Amino acid sequence: IASQNKLLPDVIQNSIYAFAFDLQENNKAKSIKGDRLNFFMGILRNGKPYAAPSNYESPGDKAMRMYLEKQREIEKKRADMEEEAINLAFNEWFSKLSDEQKINLLPDMLRRNASSEKLGKSKMLESSARSHFKTEIWPNLKTEIIANATTKANEQEVV
Repeated sequence: IASQNKLLPDVIQNSIYAFAFDLQENNKAKSIKGDRLNFFMGILRNGKPYAAPSNYESPGDKAMRMYLEKQREIEKKRADMEEEAINLAFNEWFSKLSDEQKINLLPDMLRRNASSEKLGKSKMLESSARSHFKTEIWPNLKTEIIANATTKANEQEVV
């Protein structure tokens, strides 16, 4: 077929991919009377490429889609893990703060009106503290956690 110069080699290859996809994914073999190879070769011998089905996905596109799906899954797991770690670390850190330290985390305007009685129930305090924790405390703590885990993993490999 390629030597007849009716179709370019890449068109032939794409036709092979599309036909194989149609056979595997769309059960095309059921609608073909006679030999599948003869059916396919007949189309190409007439100088026409095999028309890819509407749901066709090239091997390259499929590989890229699968890669992206896997990367999204990994990224989501990583983000969920980090969010859970932040919440646990925040709760531990926050519980160790004195009332005065907690009040100092509030914006100036709110700090003036803060009292110890209201402090325990303040959503604004927790929000301010969480924001402070995420930006000021967590980055260093995360680095420390990862460094400690890496050191322990390396020590276990040596043993």
